Amino acid sequence: PISVILGGTNIPLSNNQSLGNFTVNATNDIYTIPVTGRYYLTYQINTTTSLLAGTRLLLNSSTPLPGSIFSPAISTSNYNNNLITNLIAGNTI
Repeated sequence: PISVILGGTNIPLSNNQSLGNFTVNATNDIYTIPVTGRYYLTYQINTTTSLLAGTRLLLNSSTPLPGSIFSPAISTSNYNNNLITNLIAGNTI
């Protein structure tokens, strides 16, 4: 279980991924972009109970990526989003 805190909670991804040249930090929640380019990003989060919470991807640990923000009007237990964005080598998500 992951405790959700006000202001944001990083969610680690599973260990069974094919990352190619991407690198990931020790807590498995920040990925470094290896090559400048246009990227398709997708995420899905499922919770055990419905929550009135939002999700987003952060660029370089601080800036919400436009198109990645999901803020439902009602409580939900399924959060997912897809976006295409330009990223620079060395950026983190």
